[in-house]
Amino acid sequence: MDGLPEDLTGNDLTFYKYAPVTSTDVERSFSRKDFSVSHGGLSDIKQHENSNLHKTNSKSVASSQILNTFFIKPNTIESQKIALAELIKVYHNIKHNLSYNSLDCSLKLMPKLYPDSGIAKKLACGRTKAESITTNVLGPKAESIVVSDLHDYIYDKVYFSVATDTSNKGNRKMYPICVQYFSFTDGRQTKLLDFFEEPSETAESICKSITSAFSADKTNANFGKHKSAYTLLHNENNKLIKSDCLAHIINNYFKHGLQKLDFDIETVVLKIYSHFSSSASRRENLKSFFYFAQVDWEELVKHVPTRWLSLGPAIDKILKFYPALISYFISIGDECPKVLQKLLSINADTDTDQENYLYTKTYIYLTFCANVVQIFQQTSKRLQNMDNSATELYEIMDYLKTNLTERLEQQFFGAHFISCSQHIQANTVA
Repeated sequence: MDGLPEDLTGNDLTFYKYAPVTSTDVERSFSRKDFSVSHGGLSDIKQHENSNLHKTNSKSVASSQILNTFFIKPNTIESQKIALAELIKVYHNIKHNLSYNSLDCSLKLMPKLYPDSGIAKKLACGRTKAESITTNVLGPKAESIVVSDLHDYIYDKVYFSVATDTSNKGNRKMYPICVQYFSFTDGRQTKLLDFFEEPSETAESICKSITSAFSADKTNANFGKHKSAYTLLHNENNKLIKSDCLAHIINNYFKHGLQKLDFDIETVVLKIYSHFSSSASRRENLKSFFYFAQVDWEELVKHVPTRWLSLGPAIDKILKFYPALISYFISIGDECPKVLQKLLSINADTDTDQENYLYTKTYIYLTFCANVVQIFQQTSKRLQNMDNSATELYEIMDYLKTNLTERLEQQFFGAHFISCSQHIQANTVA
């Protein structure tokens, strides 16, 4: 114990484990205060220990945590459990289409919901970390599983399909690449293989991104006769099978069928909705007509021309509240838009009696389309079912063809349409 007073032993210094024991000046680590022990030795240490400064600093240290407690020790069982919990939580958010912000918020609640869990207290996975886990861990792992399955099945000559379509996100064009194949262990599998941005949307750019079967909508860039993504891909792989998107085809058939009518159904639906959606006062005024028509208030349904399944519900809502809507447009007189006056056959002499305006040309066409659109929409929903396979497509399309053929032969388009048609014919003959 060179350099220390004779009455200061090594045992006395064990409490001061951070002190420079080779020096005659001892620094007590807890108080961070330099004091000399060269004169009084152990009594100097005890005197300092009983001082107010030392007691105040000791209390401060006791109420504070050292920096190491805020960090997780790497390569420990605890760190692995925390990493696994964060990974599972990120996967859960992705599976249920939840945002990174919601993940960050829910993790902050964990320590309060589970105060007795040491893992919950140390979970920390904000937006940046969650995105990194998704792109660097979950994404590559999911892709490797799909690629491994396809690689194994190629040697067994198992067919698989590749499908893509443009998805507009603001002014950006995103391309998802989906694959569908049959697994001998897990059955039919539909997987998202890639999701990339392609602003040019040309046949060449699509071909470079996709290298079995190729499915997409029937745009010229995808399935054009002379230069398209399919023709370029087929030149590289002549075993490639062309598969049109049947849901697109059905939607196009229905739209072309509507164009054969001498009445514009879509314009009626869009104009009626836009008239009320752009004005709160008009919407409030319409409520009073619902009250007089003795029907409960419900919002009208917006029809989006680029959405396949929105026209049917929009027509059904208009038919359900047709008396209230017609009464409203008649009541506003010249303030009713000219297009709607013409389409709804409204003029100064229009009778507001329900028996009269239910048998107008507009109402007849709406009931006809409401009946026919159900057939197409039921088929479209069946085609978009995640459990479908290629072997079921023929039965779905054959059902649509048979149903339409029977209705044409029997001239049956709903009981309501028939009663209205018979009423008009009887009045015409009379």
